[in-house]
Amino acid sequence: MKRTRAFLVGLLAAATAVVLPAVPAHAAPYCDRPNPPPICNEDPGDPPPPPPPPSDKTPTGSLESYQYLGGAQLHLSGWASDANGGPVRVRVRAYNYDYGLFYADRYHAGRGANVGFSTTVPIPGTYGTHEFCVTVENYRDWTTPVAPDRLLGCHTYKVEPPAPTGLTLSASTHYTDSTIRLSWLDNSWNEQRYHVSVNWISRGYDKSCWEVWDGEGLPPRCMPSGTAMRKDYTVTANPGTGRIYFDATGLAPNTFFNIIVNTVQDGRFSPAATGGIKTPE
Repeated sequence: MKRTRAFLVGLLAAATAVVLPAVPAHAAPYCDRPNPPPICNEDPGDPPPPPPPPSDKTPTGSLESYQYLGGAQLHLSGWASDANGGPVRVRVRAYNYDYGLFYADRYHAGRGANVGFSTTVPIPGTYGTHEFCVTVENYRDWTTPVAPDRLLGCHTYKVEPPAPTGLTLSASTHYTDSTIRLSWLDNSWNEQRYHVSVNWISRGYDKSCWEVWDGEGLPPRCMPSGTAMRKDYTVTANPGTGRIYFDATGLAPNTFFNIIVNTVQDGRFSPAATGGIKTPE
């Protein structure tokens, strides 16, 4: 029995001696290969250098002036450049639509280089207030990250109905009733109407007070002397263009009247044609 037990113990020791050397062989890193993993290096060395700064630059520039010329035309001037190259392209945008694309390639005295622009682009010309934005596009150097475009600004302009011109006035009085004849040049093709405003200073017993008198008792003293008075007239639109004639009636004699005439289109008033005249006694 003792001899059998000794044999088994010896056999187990031999098996252990065979298996144990194989364990560290499988766990060890492959340090004998080219470019060993970092675990095999005793000195990791310095950390890797940071990536270089981006080389793609944002363009620069300035919108120095703009003017709505009428006829759906907008004039712009200024300069734009990019450190990566050029000439750069300038974009004019309104209502999410590109109305102008052009290059800043003219000589600009202030910058001393061919980075300027002075150009006219089409733009919305309907009556009202409009906004547009001017952007300089990035001149890419094809590295990453890509630099953004440069917004030079957003601005507004107004499109008003064409103003009447060539206003002439003449006055006449028949008994206590005065009339002012107006004439002006119609410069709009599609006006809705014309608005005529007649303004004067009350002298107390103004004719406008007589118009509201019921005929009983003394005529009312509607407005004290020196009160600013106003009377408005609507003049029907005239198809096309040409000269318009209109009589402002029911006015007081021997009174100075200031006249204002506006074109009205889409609820907007044009710049005014103005004048003044005194009615005869």
